[in-house]
Amino acid sequence: MQENKKVKHILTGLPTPLREEEFIGRQQDLERLEKALEESTRVVLVNGMGGIGKTTLATAYAQLHKADFQHVAWLEITEGITTSILSDAVLTINLGLSLTGDAEQDVKMIFNELNNLPGPSLLIIDNADEELSSYRKYLPQSPWQVLITSRENLNFAQKVALDILTPEAARELFYTHYHLDRNDTILEEILETVEYHTLTIELLAKIAQDCNIQPLHKIKKLLQERGLAIGRQVSITAAHSGDERIEYLFPYLQAIFELGDDYTESQIQLLQRFVGLPPIPIETTFLLGLLVDNQVYEEASDQVRVDLRTLARKGLLIHDQVNNTYKIHRVIQEVVRLEYVANYEVLEGLINVVMELLSIDQTLDNPISKFPIVPYAEHLLALNNIDQTTPEYAQLQNNLASVYRHLGRYDEAAELLQQALQSDLNNFGQDHPNVARRQSNLALVYMDLGRYGEATELLEQVLQADLTHFGQDHPNVARRQSNLALVYKSLGRYEEAAELLEQALQYAIIHFGQDHPSVAIRQSNLASVYQDLGRYAEAAELLEQALQSAITHFGQDHPDVAVRQSNLATVYEALGRYAEAAELLQQALQYAIIHFGQDHPNVAVRQSNLASVYQDLGRYAEAAEMLEQTLQCAITHFGQDHPDVPLRQSNLANVYRHLGRYAEAAELLEQALESDLTNFGPAHPAVAVRQSNLALVYKDLGRYELAAKLLEQALE
Repeated sequence: MQENKKVKHILTGLPTPLREEEFIGRQQDLERLEKALEESTRVVLVNGMGGIGKTTLATAYAQLHKADFQHVAWLEITEGITTSILSDAVLTINLGLSLTGDAEQDVKMIFNELNNLPGPSLLIIDNADEELSSYRKYLPQSPWQVLITSRENLNFAQKVALDILTPEAARELFYTHYHLDRNDTILEEILETVEYHTLTIELLAKIAQDCNIQPLHKIKKLLQERGLAIGRQVSITAAHSGDERIEYLFPYLQAIFELGDDYTESQIQLLQRFVGLPPIPIETTFLLGLLVDNQVYEEASDQVRVDLRTLARKGLLIHDQVNNTYKIHRVIQEVVRLEYVANYEVLEGLINVVMELLSIDQTLDNPISKFPIVPYAEHLLALNNIDQTTPEYAQLQNNLASVYRHLGRYDEAAELLQQALQSDLNNFGQDHPNVARRQSNLALVYMDLGRYGEATELLEQVLQADLTHFGQDHPNVARRQSNLALVYKSLGRYEEAAELLEQALQYAIIHFGQDHPSVAIRQSNLASVYQDLGRYAEAAELLEQALQSAITHFGQDHPDVAVRQSNLATVYEALGRYAEAAELLQQALQYAIIHFGQDHPNVAVRQSNLASVYQDLGRYAEAAEMLEQTLQCAITHFGQDHPDVPLRQSNLANVYRHLGRYAEAAELLEQALESDLTNFGPAHPAVAVRQSNLALVYKDLGRYELAAKLLEQALE
């Protein structure tokens, strides 16, 4: 992290400061938490059952102490830690990061970037689960404080257990929201039944107040009529997990919910739709876009706004007026799900909206802009009572899989596409266009996973089907040829790949014209194969045209231009046109620095490429300076154990050798060799390469016996 890099104080959204009535009975718990964070060098966990007040306590600490920290970040975990962190666009923007597309490494990069920020700082991870354990060693270290809330007992953190309210605090909480009657004896019977559970008390008070249920003995009677044995405790303090304990309260919560028997049809429909939404704060305008049909938006949105306010007043939704958001508590969401069926018919509109929001137009959209939509799709797909056989459900799986590809979550993408493909086969049969699309998308994921045989088989089937149904002169055929060619390229079948890409390029020129962006994409793909075939002059000609197209259509300051410059530079390097290659790479590097910042991984890639050309030009000192920066970047963002680190060490060592800095070269290569042995084992080809390179440096140093030993090991 550069010292002059300006990073905001509040890195993410924070919950709105609590009102006094929202923190009743928790002052001593706050003091315990403050002491634990002050004394502990470990992560601190606020642990307790759902609805007991963990998030409230964390909010109170964050708002009370945020001025004590240089940086504060709040991460709310919804559908998994990876999705939740990567979909927080505010965090990545405020850190000045752009995601690389490798989900696991991007999460580690974000944690590393936080860890590199100076001064005492605070990270709160709300509603974490056991998945966080896989990232425990990447969590920021001192002077950071890390506060986690969870129903689960995460054993790597120091625990602050949050228990039920005291009877006095429970009564105070109830009377804060209910003003129609006061009878401590009857109220004690009711509150004791649920062992003073915070959310339950608040919900009962708000619904009874809103529905004008009085006096208190009437509330007791109505609850008894709904099958509750007032006076008999539900034993939520028994030694169960958080989820098991809250289930004991569901009958009580359902009975309280039913006290509000004045729900309108539109309010019930709104609650049902909230079952299909992740339990996170959702900005009101975006929420209306999810819930309201565009054709009747103005009229319908007015009613939805009214219903939102009413349900928040009853305690069924949480309204943050400062941030203008609404959310449903997880526990309330489960109660609503039990009370009302939220099936496909109810959620069809929401499914269609999320499906469209996830859709990626490769010629227009930046896939990263789709990441915040992922939790919405994951939540919908996790619901058990939705008909999973509909074409729309399959399309939602398909679109989410496409975004997963850009997140580097290839196994999950493949699983979704396999399910979507099977669904379409069942619905439409083998010859339907949907089936071909699913097979093609699945093949691309198989290619990402290195499953080239399966990818080839699928794409050959799809190409043959499209040729049969549409004929040679159809856009689908050209797309399939391009995709199949990419697999052939990966398999080393360069001649076949070139033939397919030549056909696809010719189609694009005829149907779109020489200057269309689609033509440039095909030219770039074909040039890549020509490179593999050693046809560098032809590759250069194609890439020059593709670069000019990108500049013409998108302007000099566009990411496609930088990519084309880099690709063309590698061909110029192969042709020995080093000066031209260097000029292009310098431009691409300057673009990356401006848009990503000096210490971003994209910048490091550009520096590595430029350093390679500087080596060809004999500019070893400049190459060494760049490679030193790329090595430091890899260590900073990904940690010492990342596979990129030994690769960067090896490249730098090669330049040091040209500069006569043999001892430093040897040290780097020894570290790289040790990393590769740890990561891959002695039989991996990378180990043999490191051994050979290190042997050459040992020879330069006159350490002939060691050099011979390494070369013998490499030959084995």
